[in-house]
Amino acid sequence: MIRKRKCLYYFIIGWFCFAIYLFCLDYKDSVVLKFYLPLIIFDIEVINEISRNIGLEVFIIDGQLLQFLHYQNQSLKFETPIILGIDSKFLDKLQSLLTSEILKMNNVKAELFYNEKPLMNNFGFKLDLPSALLLQRNYVYIIYILYPREDNTWWYGNLASDRECSVKLEKFNSIRLHCDSSLFHESLLNKFEFTVFDHYQTVLSHILIPKDEINFIAQSKSAKFIECNYSRAEIFKKKYAEKPTSGALRFKHKAWKLLSKTKTILDLLSVPFWISSGTCLGFFRECDIIPYSKDVDIGINAQDYDERIILHMEAHGLILKHWFGQPNDSLELSFIDNRGVKLDIFFFYEENNHIWNGGTQLRTGKKFKYIFPKFNLCWTFFCGLKLRIPCEIESYIVANYGNNWFIPIYEWDWKSSPSNVVPNGFWPSSVHKNHLLK
Repeated sequence: MIRKRKCLYYFIIGWFCFAIYLFCLDYKDSVVLKFYLPLIIFDIEVINEISRNIGLEVFIIDGQLLQFLHYQNQSLKFETPIILGIDSKFLDKLQSLLTSEILKMNNVKAELFYNEKPLMNNFGFKLDLPSALLLQRNYVYIIYILYPREDNTWWYGNLASDRECSVKLEKFNSIRLHCDSSLFHESLLNKFEFTVFDHYQTVLSHILIPKDEINFIAQSKSAKFIECNYSRAEIFKKKYAEKPTSGALRFKHKAWKLLSKTKTILDLLSVPFWISSGTCLGFFRECDIIPYSKDVDIGINAQDYDERIILHMEAHGLILKHWFGQPNDSLELSFIDNRGVKLDIFFFYEENNHIWNGGTQLRTGKKFKYIFPKFNLCWTFFCGLKLRIPCEIESYIVANYGNNWFIPIYEWDWKSSPSNVVPNGFWPSSVHKNHLLK
């Protein structure tokens, strides 16, 4: 009897310990949070107080921290630096802060990073810009310097572009950061209004945050930016570009008008798209619309297909010329504007290790598939328009145009010229008749 009681006792204790273990697994992030959060809040309060004393406005742009402060019931992992920001109009005050002793007096380690290798801008010269201030107290913080860009946006730079990135990061030996970190990239944010956050137990006071936190958190998750490579475009221009004819100049203007209108329509419908095919090649190679191209090309994920696209396009003067395929297979829509320029919308389908769009030969119903490596979307400015491009743009271009993409090709057969095209069967006669031409 005593032995049975002992076994029952040990059994109950074992299950109790196992339950505690599971509890700790579920809530370990919260435990870590309770340990670190007071230090982070205190650090930000110190940084904010120092900044305010010299007239420098610092604001929180860390999506994860904003999400926690908004809901105050979300777990938060501290694996990366906390992101703060300042407007570039306060750059002189930031410089004066670095030359003072106030940071050292408050046990704050600081290092200024420069965008020392930015791609050539569209004014034809290179800029060396202060891009960010890396701070360390109890925790690590990056204060990005936000510069105004086109289309009412803010741009901030890439720490890794600093030629002394590795040397500077070594001074922060207690953090695991390196210059090829995925954390370091240029970003683009829509300009936003601020409000004062003053709710965290009255400890974090007078710190600025985006007024519309939810919208900001959403856009910050897809803010990565890639500048067009104007240096490469200049090399291409010197090697291959001929003096444009009046007809080529007119086409580029018409194509820009069409691309701008398309952006307006699809933005209104909240349908994300990216420039594709020849339009994307023009961006990557020339930072411009290819003057001898014949149309404008964009891509849309098939899951984002919206029946309203056709209605809104035609309401804005873009007439549907062709409907190839179906929403679940090889869909392509072609529109013509009142200037006679064609817009091709290719819908992309994701499979196990690649993504593809389809093509259809109208006369025979023969199907083609154009295979690309998977990619994410980034922002850029192309001919003054804020547009999306594949982040992995070089592999996207190489897939479509091969390794000789830099050499102009004036004769192009969409059925055989692309490097990534493969046959994909035929449409059944019923589908061929009903869905190919509208």
